[in-house]
Amino acid sequence: MSQQRVAASPITTSSYDSLSERKTTKRSKDKSKKYLNQKNDLKSFESIQQGVLLALLNTFCDFSLELPTKLSTVTLNNPRLVSLVIGDEEINVKRLSERMYADSFICEMQRGVKEETCVRTYEKKKRIFINNFLVDVALELGFVFDSKYSRKSRQTLQLERVQRIFKDGQLVMDRDDIIKRGKAINKYLFSLVSNNNSVTIARNNGTLQKLLLSDVCLTPFGINLTK
Repeated sequence: MSQQRVAASPITTSSYDSLSERKTTKRSKDKSKKYLNQKNDLKSFESIQQGVLLALLNTFCDFSLELPTKLSTVTLNNPRLVSLVIGDEEINVKRLSERMYADSFICEMQRGVKEETCVRTYEKKKRIFINNFLVDVALELGFVFDSKYSRKSRQTLQLERVQRIFKDGQLVMDRDDIIKRGKAINKYLFSLVSNNNSVTIARNNGTLQKLLLSDVCLTPFGINLTK
């Protein structure tokens, strides 16, 4: 039995353009999705890093946290740091960050920038300031960091992203340690503010110490690796 063969429809310019457009759209969507995922990961790392720094500093100080105004469903929620108490000195970090960037917020509003954009930039500046401030405090207390900085931006600050942490010349945490323990610490701290809206963590909190490296011995005088 003979088979009929039907000639394929010729590829017209319009069909080629349509195919090319679909491929371009798909590539654009893939790039947008990748960019969004990277952006969310970096924002989550801010929360992870803050948790680790607070846990390390808790060897030396008390600190107070509160529930953030807005909660995220795609990134880690970062408890808002209110204050640190080191010895007899209380540092209201929240108020300090607000004062630092209140003028720039007002200036942007007066220039006609959308309020939503101004608020987002203002909140981001405060988050980055607090993270970098904690790094500075930790440096004063003897920690050393191997860090990378976020991309320069006219609108916001550069975040110091900690890759490795040292104390007394010895490695305390690498990036994998920071991420793993930072997530656990963030979860613990966020659970506290979720239940109470605000909370004060006293120096040498037992749970925070347990959430740090099992081979790290926390003492009131600093951190030393135990072999």
